[in-house]
Amino acid sequence: MRRPFLAWLGDVFCGLAAYTLTRWIRPGQDPDAVFKNLPVELATFAGIYLLLKLAIKGIVRVRRTPKA
Repeated sequence: MRRPFLAWLGDVFCGLAAYTLTRWIRPGQDPDAVFKNLPVELATFAGIYLLLKLAIKGIVRVRRTPKA
């Protein structure tokens, strides 16, 4: 089954935002030691990505819920 375009666009946005925020929070210190901090950077990226996805899901759920 194909995913809607907006779902794909949300994934791309969250990925780019998470990457940008990860690079901003944890700037690279030594270009020769690329893999030295890789586990920490991946964990930071995954955490930010999940937070952004949950925020978008929450916003969509609130907007779709009918008002009383």
